[in-house]
Amino acid sequence: MNLHKHQDEALGKALQGRNYIVTTGTGSGKSLCFFVPIIDRILKARRAGESRRTRAIVIYPMNALANSQREELEKFIEGCGLPDDLKPTFERYTGQESDADRRRIAADPPDIILTNFMMLELLMTRQDGVDRDVIGNMKGLAFLVLDELHTYRGRQGADVAMLVRRVRVRLGAEKMLCIGTSATMASGDEDGRGTSYACCQHFSSELARQSSACRSAPRIAICPSTSSKLGPLHFGRSGLSRRPYKARNRSLSLQSRYPNYALQ
Repeated sequence: MNLHKHQDEALGKALQGRNYIVTTGTGSGKSLCFFVPIIDRILKARRAGESRRTRAIVIYPMNALANSQREELEKFIEGCGLPDDLKPTFERYTGQESDADRRRIAADPPDIILTNFMMLELLMTRQDGVDRDVIGNMKGLAFLVLDELHTYRGRQGADVAMLVRRVRVRLGAEKMLCIGTSATMASGDEDGRGTSYACCQHFSSELARQSSACRSAPRIAICPSTSSKLGPLHFGRSGLSRRPYKARNRSLSLQSRYPNYALQ
């Protein structure tokens, strides 16, 4: 699996534990910018023998997007070459599920849950036993992803911003990584100030201080670019690794770029 430069930059920020927003055009592979680090974290947990729990929530503004992403995720994971005992699990939890499906998800927590912000709000407030079990399985959540972040504006944007903060507190997820994606947010925003503001509003003020260390201005958006020849990524038993790419008698490996990855 070859990565574009904006995808590689996203991986670097994820490894540093930094919140970020990916602003690239439609069809540019934004989903890989968060699914690759999520899957890598899951594989590391499996190798370490950690108990199964939900480590990532991906929020979509519409159920249709969650349904479409579930289909793409099925293709991606089935074709990743991992043995069945290591393949990450995922479930949709948007209100379309039957009672039997909800009970199954509560009893056998998936690694990744695809949902919408209203259902996550209901999970946080409802007293139904099944929903309480689903939330309980999310303790110590590692990733919270907001797809199509630009859709959360005005009062809805404020509601989502508060929801992010409550999730962090309720789940005891002090180190939770927040990721946003958008195909339109960067329009007319050459210096990244608008994106920085959106990040601060949705993900909390810590992001602004983190992002000041980035190259140039207070820029935290990862912008589109051409493909970077960093060698194809490979999901192995011990996590994510990069098969070396040789050019001009020089080899670039994931280990040299990101030493914190669990390499074979």
